[in-house]
Amino acid sequence: MNREKIEETVFKVLMVIATYFILAILAIIIYTIFAKGVKALSWEMLTSVPQGGYYYGKGGGILNAILGSLSLAFGATLLAFLLDYR
Repeated sequence: MNREKIEETVFKVLMVIATYFILAILAIIIYTIFAKGVKALSWEMLTSVPQGGYYYGKGGGILNAILGSLSLAFGATLLAFLLDYR
């Protein structure tokens, strides 16, 4: 094997190791969010609006955040289709 081939193989292996490392960290983060957050999920929390301000620990739900995210996603998708259609 020549030097370039060895170097290419080494960097491919390092790239694969780095990819699996980042994916493992991402899986740990997602698992932690779901494991700690699933207890707080309820139909009431998903369908009610926030009460008493924007600070942690106040009552209410996340309906405004859900509707805002859906509105932004719909608007961006519509704009992308209109710009791509031309």
